[in-house]
Amino acid sequence: MDTRVPVTLIAGFLGSGKTTLINTLLQGEHGLNITVLVNDFGAVNIDADLILKREREVMELSNGCVCCSIQSDLVAQLQALFRSGNSPEYLLIEASGVSQPGRIASVFGYPQLRNYARLDVVVTLLDAENTDMLSDNCQQQVQAQIEAADIAVLTKTDLVDAQRVGDFRER
Repeated sequence: MDTRVPVTLIAGFLGSGKTTLINTLLQGEHGLNITVLVNDFGAVNIDADLILKREREVMELSNGCVCCSIQSDLVAQLQALFRSGNSPEYLLIEASGVSQPGRIASVFGYPQLRNYARLDVVVTLLDAENTDMLSDNCQQQVQAQIEAADIAVLTKTDLVDAQRVGDFRER
């Protein structure tokens, strides 16, 4: 039996619904004690304040993206968490909206972490209402997030017509 902590990485461009999904998961009747690590790009971590607090803590990594400038901080914080003697039952990581989830996922292959945690799934949320209106540069970022995903979830489908949802799914 694999005793490593299972990890879910939730990615998606800004406004795609990551925090809403995490709050829904935290309110679920699954019996898991979930720890949430939130990465927000900025000095003030707004998403961490929006996540419902439960028995486990919400950990923050602010002022940079864990896939780039503060990746070593992510590894160090995860090492400390897993070696603390109070390791989480389950870890959710909310990636910054401008992150590259493939780079974040790669840290779970590092020797410092692979004995403590296993990445179960990368979920990328796609905003059906707004993704098509993003600039080319942002579209490329969304494409990279899709390519890193094990599961892609189309959000805000209630805000657009069925034809647009169908076209989005086909693409």
